[in-house]
Parts: sequence; structure tokens; C-alpha cells
Amino acid sequence: MKQPLVDDGRSEQARARWQRTEGIAAAVGRIAAVGRAPKTVIAKVDLFAIDLKPSTVAGGVISVLVLLGTVIYTALITYAYVHRDASQSNNMLWSQASRTLFPMNVTCVAASCILSNTYPGASLPTPPSPAEACLRLGFNETTVLHLAFSNDPSDGLAILFDPTATDSAFPLGAGVYVSSEMGCDGGPGCVDDIIIMRLLVGPGLTLANYVRTNNETEPAGSRARLRQEWFLSYVSDAHSVSTARPCFAALSGAEVEGLQQAPTDAPCLSPDSVG
Repeated sequence: MKQPLVDDGRSEQARARWQRTEGIAAAVGRIAAVGRAPKTVIAKVDLFAIDLKPSTVAGGVISVLVLLGTVIYTALITYAYVHRDASQSNNMLWSQASRTLFPMNVTCVAASCILSNTYPGASLPTPPSPAEACLRLGFNETTVLHLAFSNDPSDGLAILFDPTATDSAFPLGAGVYVSSEMGCDGGPGCVDDIIIMRLLVGPGLTLANYVRTNNETEPAGSRARLRQEWFLSYVSDAHSVSTARPCFAALSGAEVEGLQQAPTDAPCLSPDSVG
């Protein structure tokens, strides 16, 4: 025979505690759900999300091809960089404002030549040596004169010579030739990438343009690293002897007879620096 359960008040207390615990757990669950909601929404709208997938043969082959292409492309870029052409830069400097002197190598090809290099109309900070004001050269003798920029025909180099006494190795009427260093790449007369051009000067007015090339791509000590070029332009056939120069004024009538003048003016001297 079963005995009736007796409620002494303890079972009621336990039931109340259980209910309170269930209420707390439900509240925590609702809070967690609220916290997960934004992440769930973001995961659904994120277009860049990537699901992890297991490795496959196709994926491995594609990865190997991409890596191989990257290696080949890197090798080609490296080869092109190593074998690229040397970089070049040009810096042109004009001498008109500097009033600098530039060397001219002059050789007499007549029986004799009288040279006068003066600048009475120009204000030069460093004029040519007084010895250049009056020089005498015999056939095949050479001297180095120093010319500067000038637009005055009375300035610069003037030469007296007998045009009928030109050496047979040169055209009749020539008095001197100016040596000009021109760049070359092999061939007759080319030495150390330099060939000497002989620029003949005859009676009349000749304009001289100077270009100095500093080629830093040439090895140190090479003649081609620094080239000095002259470019001559025949302007006028006026060849009467001018007595304005003291050197010519001091000549006697017998010395001047038969001589003709070849003035050389330097209106545009342009040193060009190439790196």
C-alpha cells in the first residue's frame, strides 16, 4: 500500500530555483542571438567571402602553371634590365656669356703665314696671350691659338699668306688648315674613335663654330672622351690686307705685296657636354 507524498516545503523551493535558472538561461540565449544577428547578416551580404574547399588536381595544375609563368616573366624582365642600353643625357652649354677661350690647332700650308689673334672689340676676362697677336709660321708648321666668341669682324684670328704659294698637296689658294676632332667608328684614319679633319681656310672671311663634346660613356683616358671640333663657314671673299692690326701695320710694303688676308671670326662657340 503506497503512502501519500508529504510536501514539507522543500520541493516547492527547489521548483522555484529551477524556474529562475531556466529564466536566466533563456535571457542569455536571447542576448547571444542578438549578438550573432549582425554577423549572420554580414556573412550573407559579403560578396568576397570564400568557402574553404579541399585540394583538387585541377587546382594544383593551375597553381603550378601560374608559378611557372611568374618565374619565366621575372627571368625575362631581369634579362632585359641587365642587357638594356646605356642611358644617355645631353647638357648643352653656350659660351657666349662665359667669354671663355677655346683652342684652335692651325697649320700653315702656304710658303709662309702671318697670324694675328686679337680681340680689341671684346671685353674678355682672360684675353689670349700677347704672343698670339703676331705669329709667323713656315710651311707645315703648327700652332695652337685661343679664340673667343665675338660678333665683331675686327676680332678673332686674321691670317696673311700668298695664295699662289700653296703646297701642291693642297688646293691652290689655301693658306692654313684647322684640325678638327670628329668622332668615328672604324675606317681609314680612325684612331681611338677619333679622326682628324683638315678644314682648309682661303682668302676671305670665314666664320668658325666650336663644339666641345665630353662623352662620359667612353673609358677614362680615351681620346674620344673629350673631342674638340671646329666647323668653318665661308662668308665673304673680301681679302684686302687690313692695317688696323698692329702686327700687319708693322709690315713693310715688300712683305705685304702679294699677300691676301683670311680673317676668321668666331660668332658662335658652343661647348656641348654629353653624358
